[in-house]
Amino acid sequence: MLPLLLALAESARGNGGTWQQVLRQSLLRLARNPLVLAVSAGLAISLAQVDLPQPVLRTVNLFAQASGGLSLFAIGGMLLGLPLRAGWQRVVPVVLGKLVGHPLAVLLVLTVVTALGVAPMEPQLRAAALLMAAMPMLSIYPILGQAYGEADRSATTLLLCMVASFFTLSAWMWMLR
Repeated sequence: MLPLLLALAESARGNGGTWQQVLRQSLLRLARNPLVLAVSAGLAISLAQVDLPQPVLRTVNLFAQASGGLSLFAIGGMLLGLPLRAGWQRVVPVVLGKLVGHPLAVLLVLTVVTALGVAPMEPQLRAAALLMAAMPMLSIYPILGQAYGEADRSATTLLLCMVASFFTLSAWMWMLR
């Protein structure tokens, strides 16, 4: 999903021109995006079933363990000095869409698919799908937004989403009991 979302963000960044020019510019920027390169390299290594040497595995594990704390540190730095009342009109719809709209859309799809008999699911799997949709966005959200000039807005959105998810997740779990 991340490469698809990055492609959409890149196409919105286009400087105009025909759709072919915008597509070409977007693909060129995506080809140089470190996140897309890392996902592509990881996929290639996984498909090739390459066994990485122990020092490389230890290094990757070290970065994986440190990344959570580092991302929270970066988000805190982005939030530092932001006025509390600025930009709430642009943040609240994103939070509501993520914490309420996304789970409702998943619930609708699960209901329709089950009603059509296409893919009956165990109740626990339905609940897990709904709760996964109700989770706040990943902590990488502000870091991705920074590349598009939206670091402040995305950090504020993530903060509000994390706080509000305490209430919305509790409500979803109560409704699923």
